[in-house]
Amino acid sequence: MLSRQKYPRLEVTAGQQLGKIFQLKKGEYSLGTHKKCNIKLSGEYASELHAVIKQNEDGVWTLTNNSPNGTYVNQLQVDSVELDQFSTIQLGAENSVDFTPLHHQSAANDGSTGEPKKKTSKWVWIAAGIAMVYLPLFAYLQNLTGNIAAAVVPPVISLAEIEKVSVQSSEFLNSLTSGAVSYGGGVPASMSLYEQIKTGSYADEEEKTELIQKLVSKTKTHLTTAHHYFQMNLHNKAQLSLKSAMSVFPDHRYPAAGYAAKTITAIKQLHPKVLSPI
Repeated sequence: MLSRQKYPRLEVTAGQQLGKIFQLKKGEYSLGTHKKCNIKLSGEYASELHAVIKQNEDGVWTLTNNSPNGTYVNQLQVDSVELDQFSTIQLGAENSVDFTPLHHQSAANDGSTGEPKKKTSKWVWIAAGIAMVYLPLFAYLQNLTGNIAAAVVPPVISLAEIEKVSVQSSEFLNSLTSGAVSYGGGVPASMSLYEQIKTGSYADEEEKTELIQKLVSKTKTHLTTAHHYFQMNLHNKAQLSLKSAMSVFPDHRYPAAGYAAKTITAIKQLHPKVLSPI
């Protein structure tokens, strides 16, 4: 009898885990050379935390590149891409995995055998009746427990908060009113994005907007990397990424810098023996 697969899966087609199949049962998987990554990579151009595959609230799986060496899906370089069909993913020079989505059938038909349907047992109907009576109660209790837990222990760092603070950071930078400074020979090469925004070293509002986008994107990348490291319990590396986020625009009024500093404090309180002194 032919049947559909229960979960999306990754099959290693090249690399040190050749032939291994990962059933994607949980919401997030890391790929890299670090020992704590879910899927181990090796060889040239493979990074410690090379990429992350994550399922969102709608059940859609997304691949996000985290390596300066790049990640390729079906021979195209990507930063972030939804995986909604069978895809071949190349990571570094020696690693390749095939992604098979949930709706992909294991055989080229609908799995029907043409056999007559069996009569449903009375115990199935009894179980269904019990479920209809008690399931709403279980759902209510689970929701109540989840709300209490969320109120007591808020997440230390979350992607939703990173998105929120990125918007706030962009608004803050746009509110800076420094007048534009004209440079006859162009902006000095040694001047950082922070210095350009802080001193108003841009030709017009269009250039200012472009500088702000670059700066906020850089900060967001560091915060997102810190989130992935924290999910992997790599607290020292998470702390370093948070420090990098703070250094992009070292101003206590900058929302992203404040969020990074607050997150470092929260992690230190949870894991005082793991983190090195700041």
